[in-house]
Amino acid sequence: CAEPCHVKCQHRKCEALCGEPCTVGPCDKPCPAVLDCGCPCRGLCGEPCPPRCLTCEPITEDEDLFMMADPEDKDERFTTLPACKHFFRVEDFDNHVKTQMEKPAIVPLRCPKCNTVVKPDDCPRHKPAL
Repeated sequence: CAEPCHVKCQHRKCEALCGEPCTVGPCDKPCPAVLDCGCPCRGLCGEPCPPRCLTCEPITEDEDLFMMADPEDKDERFTTLPACKHFFRVEDFDNHVKTQMEKPAIVPLRCPKCNTVVKPDDCPRHKPAL
Protein backbone atom coordinates (compact mmCIF):
# COMPACT_ATOMS: atom_id res chain seq x y z
CA CYS A 1 0.00 0.00 0.00
CA ALA A 2 1.41 3.40 -0.97
CA GLU A 3 -1.09 5.39 1.12
CA PRO A 4 0.08 7.29 4.22
CA CYS A 5 -0.52 5.55 7.54
CA HIS A 6 -3.77 6.70 9.16
CA VAL A 7 -2.43 6.48 12.74
CA LYS A 8 -2.56 10.06 14.02
CA CYS A 9 -4.12 12.32 16.61
CA GLN A 10 -3.61 15.89 17.76
CA HIS A 11 -0.47 14.80 19.68
CA ARG A 12 1.42 12.64 17.15
CA LYS A 13 1.35 11.30 13.57
CA CYS A 14 2.89 8.25 11.95
CA GLU A 15 5.15 9.12 9.03
CA ALA A 16 5.24 5.59 7.55
CA LEU A 17 3.21 4.27 4.65
CA CYS A 18 0.25 1.95 5.17
CA GLY A 19 1.58 -1.57 5.77
CA GLU A 20 4.94 -0.38 7.13
CA PRO A 21 5.70 -0.46 10.86
CA CYS A 22 4.32 2.63 12.59
CA THR A 23 6.78 5.32 13.60
CA VAL A 24 4.73 6.28 16.66
CA GLY A 25 3.35 4.36 19.59
CA PRO A 26 -0.10 4.69 21.09
CA CYS A 27 -1.14 8.08 22.45
CA ASP A 28 -1.26 8.14 26.25
CA LYS A 29 -2.85 11.60 26.50
CA PRO A 30 -6.37 11.91 27.94
CA CYS A 31 -9.29 12.01 25.52
CA PRO A 32 -10.24 15.65 24.87
CA ALA A 33 -14.00 14.86 24.72
CA VAL A 34 -16.43 16.35 27.20
CA LEU A 35 -19.39 14.10 27.92
CA ASP A 36 -23.06 15.16 28.02
CA CYS A 37 -22.89 15.36 31.83
CA GLY A 38 -20.04 17.91 31.58
CA CYS A 39 -17.33 15.53 32.86
CA PRO A 40 -14.20 14.84 30.82
CA CYS A 41 -14.00 11.46 29.09
CA ARG A 42 -11.87 8.97 31.03
CA GLY A 43 -10.60 7.29 27.84
CA LEU A 44 -7.47 8.05 25.81
CA CYS A 45 -6.98 10.32 22.83
CA GLY A 46 -7.92 8.56 19.59
CA GLU A 47 -9.65 5.66 21.33
CA PRO A 48 -13.38 4.94 21.64
CA CYS A 49 -14.92 6.63 24.70
CA PRO A 50 -16.35 4.45 27.50
CA PRO A 51 -20.10 3.81 27.09
CA ARG A 52 -20.93 5.99 30.11
CA CYS A 53 -19.36 8.62 32.35
CA LEU A 54 -17.07 6.73 34.72
CA THR A 55 -16.92 9.74 37.05
CA CYS A 56 -20.70 10.00 37.54
CA GLU A 57 -21.18 6.21 37.37
CA PRO A 58 -17.93 4.63 38.64
CA ILE A 59 -16.84 1.19 37.58
CA THR A 60 -18.36 -1.55 39.74
CA GLU A 61 -16.71 -4.63 41.21
CA ASP A 62 -18.61 -6.80 38.71
CA GLU A 63 -17.21 -4.77 35.80
CA ASP A 64 -13.62 -4.67 37.05
CA LEU A 65 -12.34 -7.95 35.64
CA PHE A 66 -8.77 -7.36 36.85
CA MET A 67 -9.89 -5.91 40.22
CA MET A 68 -7.49 -2.99 39.91
CA ALA A 69 -9.64 0.09 39.23
CA ASP A 70 -9.81 2.84 41.84
CA PRO A 71 -13.20 4.59 41.54
CA GLU A 72 -11.79 7.61 43.38
CA ASP A 73 -8.89 8.11 40.94
CA LYS A 74 -10.26 10.60 38.40
CA ASP A 75 -6.99 10.43 36.40
CA GLU A 76 -7.32 6.70 35.73
CA ARG A 77 -7.88 6.01 32.00
CA PHE A 78 -9.89 3.24 30.36
CA THR A 79 -9.80 1.36 27.04
CA THR A 80 -13.21 0.55 25.56
CA LEU A 81 -13.96 -2.28 23.12
CA PRO A 82 -16.79 -1.01 20.89
CA ALA A 83 -18.00 -4.45 19.73
CA CYS A 84 -18.94 -5.58 23.24
CA LYS A 85 -18.85 -2.25 25.18
CA HIS A 86 -16.54 -3.70 27.85
CA PHE A 87 -13.91 -1.37 29.21
CA PHE A 88 -10.72 -1.90 31.18
CA ARG A 89 -8.03 0.16 32.82
CA VAL A 90 -5.54 1.01 30.09
CA GLU A 91 -2.67 -0.64 31.96
CA ASP A 92 -4.65 -3.86 32.47
CA PHE A 93 -5.73 -4.11 28.83
CA ASP A 94 -2.22 -3.24 27.59
CA ASN A 95 -0.88 -6.13 29.70
CA HIS A 96 -3.61 -8.43 28.35
CA VAL A 97 -2.66 -7.56 24.75
CA LYS A 98 1.05 -8.04 25.48
CA THR A 99 0.39 -11.46 27.03
CA GLN A 100 -1.78 -12.53 24.08
CA MET A 101 0.76 -11.34 21.51
CA GLU A 102 3.54 -13.34 23.22
CA LYS A 103 1.70 -16.63 22.71
CA PRO A 104 3.25 -18.84 20.02
CA ALA A 105 -0.06 -19.58 18.25
CA ILE A 106 -1.58 -16.95 16.00
CA VAL A 107 -5.05 -16.35 17.38
CA PRO A 108 -7.23 -13.25 17.27
CA LEU A 109 -7.20 -10.91 20.25
CA ARG A 110 -10.36 -11.35 22.30
CA CYS A 111 -12.14 -9.39 25.01
CA PRO A 112 -10.91 -10.83 28.31
CA LYS A 113 -14.42 -10.61 29.75
CA CYS A 114 -16.74 -12.00 27.03
CA ASN A 115 -14.35 -13.49 24.44
CA THR A 116 -15.57 -11.25 21.58
CA VAL A 117 -12.91 -10.88 18.86
CA VAL A 118 -11.22 -7.46 18.97
CA LYS A 119 -10.91 -6.11 15.44
CA PRO A 120 -7.93 -3.83 14.70
CA ASP A 121 -10.17 -0.84 13.93
CA ASP A 122 -11.89 -1.27 17.31
CA CYS A 123 -8.63 -0.77 19.18
CA PRO A 124 -6.51 1.95 17.53
CA ARG A 125 -4.05 1.81 20.43
CA HIS A 126 -3.06 -1.75 19.55
CA LYS A 127 -3.83 -1.80 15.81
CA PRO A 128 -0.15 -2.05 14.79
CA ALA A 129 0.22 -5.22 16.92
CA LEU A 130 -2.99 -6.75 15.62
